[in-house]
Amino acid sequence: MLRYPAVQLFVRRVAARAGSVVLTDKEAPFVAELCRKLDGIPLAIELAAGQVAALDLKSTVDFLVSRLELLKLSHRTAVARHRTLKATLDWSYDLLSDAERIVFRRIAPFVGHFALDGARSVAGEPGVGAEEIFDAVAGLVEKSLIATRIDAAQAQYRLPNTTRAYALAKLEEHAEVDVVFSRHAEYLAGHLESLREALSGLPGAERVAAYSDQLSNVRAALEWSFGPNGDAETATRLAAASTQVFLELSLLIECQAWAERAMASLGNPHRDSRRAMEISASIPLAMMHTEGNDQRVRTAFVKALEIAIEQGDLRYELRILSGLFTYSHWTMDIRGATDIAARSKKLALRTGDHDDMALAEAMLAASEHLLGNHLAAQLHCESGLRHLASGPRSRTELYLFHYTSFLLVGMARSLLYRGLLDQSLDYARRAREEGKRSGNPATFCRSVALVLPVFLAVADLRQSDQYIGELSELSVAHSLMPYRAIAAGLKGQWLLLQDNRVEAIRLLKRALEELHVQRHEMLNMDFTCDLAAALVDLGEHDEALTLTVNAIAQQQRAGKFLHMPALFRMKGLILASRSAEDHVEAEESLQSAIDWAKRQSATLFELTAATDLAALLLKQDRVPEAYEYLSASLDRMPTGISFPARSRALHMLGQLQSGTDGVG
Repeated sequence: MLRYPAVQLFVRRVAARAGSVVLTDKEAPFVAELCRKLDGIPLAIELAAGQVAALDLKSTVDFLVSRLELLKLSHRTAVARHRTLKATLDWSYDLLSDAERIVFRRIAPFVGHFALDGARSVAGEPGVGAEEIFDAVAGLVEKSLIATRIDAAQAQYRLPNTTRAYALAKLEEHAEVDVVFSRHAEYLAGHLESLREALSGLPGAERVAAYSDQLSNVRAALEWSFGPNGDAETATRLAAASTQVFLELSLLIECQAWAERAMASLGNPHRDSRRAMEISASIPLAMMHTEGNDQRVRTAFVKALEIAIEQGDLRYELRILSGLFTYSHWTMDIRGATDIAARSKKLALRTGDHDDMALAEAMLAASEHLLGNHLAAQLHCESGLRHLASGPRSRTELYLFHYTSFLLVGMARSLLYRGLLDQSLDYARRAREEGKRSGNPATFCRSVALVLPVFLAVADLRQSDQYIGELSELSVAHSLMPYRAIAAGLKGQWLLLQDNRVEAIRLLKRALEELHVQRHEMLNMDFTCDLAAALVDLGEHDEALTLTVNAIAQQQRAGKFLHMPALFRMKGLILASRSAEDHVEAEESLQSAIDWAKRQSATLFELTAATDLAALLLKQDRVPEAYEYLSASLDRMPTGISFPARSRALHMLGQLQSGTDGVG
């Protein structure tokens, strides 16, 4: 008999509750009959095994088998297996004490795991002590009606789905659905409020794990609270408390849906401004990741900011500013981003908190990066990282972007532009790992998207391809539409390194179109330059030149200087390859690129432009001038690892030194 899985399950479950059990030849026929009568249904077998601790094996088998025959007769219209399971559950329920029956049906609102305090909150009555609830829960565990998990800090309990459906029916039978679901929603709201404080200092992955455990219960409580029998006060309180759950788990569409529903319920003017502030801050953050950066996002952030200022809450004001900064940064609103960063620094100085200071330094670094001030950006990143090392991490979840990874990304990009590629690679890897460790898909996507140019600059094709694949899969899985477009553009850049220009052009155009619609402009100039280069290679000079000239004009109007060296370099390359008549203007453009790069300390971009200028001058037999430009640029280039731009420059310098003709 012990060769059969059903019998093995029965013996294991009996042993788990009654100690070591040896199935004898005498008992085997009874167990075989029981397993046959239960149709081998695992849950039914577990329920039967749970009674053996109270009754002996033979008595349990005799009692249950006779009970099954009796109960099955009254359910002839049901499917056989359903009749068996229903009969087993009825039998188990009838054997419960009064207290166990009450607790069993009242914990039915819980979907997934819950703790003992949750059971007390939904099942308790005035005058009923915690010990009675605990004893009832223990009894239900003993009888296999509740599953338990003890690998957490405190024991966690769960009703299996079939058992929960049975408990819900009993709850309805006793006309307790509304009152118990109301208790469940109120408990969840309070639990999430306390959980948020308890989790605020933990690493992102631990917060994500903790919130994942709550997700099913949160959804069930929100559904009931906003339903026809729900309570508006509980619903809005729960919606405010649950925003962090959805944000941490990157369930942004769901977050926005519940938040908008809650704001509508609060009315205008809002009945509870504090609650409105917490809810409204989550709406634009979700929108900018899933729908793009239209004016509605800015309006929503400004509205939330007004409420925070009205409440006099510096922490929440800084939280919302961090979201508004992200919006300005993504849309390349350089003036807006700089103003927000300066304002955040003033707030951080008032709070005196190291986390707040690190956040403000991350914003200032990103603003300087957009301006092309790479030395200043690096100094702000270094200051922010020092603040992170100066004190305990007290509330890592407060802000609307993950500033630790942001600081590491800033270091990687600043060092890249300055030509320190070995150091840049180190920070790029750290930024990616920090983004992954955050447990937040949006944070991870942003980290990967912003450091991938470092891996492409050193032509690490294998690693780049792997990371682009990660970015693409994660952005699709979590509906992070801007990052899906960025992944397409980065793949286009990767294909260009493989000389696959036709497919690269398709992907780069798609990325630029999608980013334009979404008003996500952080990386679109990188893609513009590469698209222009690919078009030139295919002989489409006029299209490439129009694209580049328009981009330069757009950047100059907006005061966005980060991409000026790359754009002027590209304009020079297009003109140089179009015709000899354009060489004078091409030379001017390449010199402009070098000048911009020098002003920005963008040594890498100075080197690439100087190499292109040297190639152009070599065509005109102006070897001494070409040598002077290129050698000066190489002298300013920091020593370090080899990479394609340096190798190309050294090759060109060798040509100039030998006096041979050719194009690098």
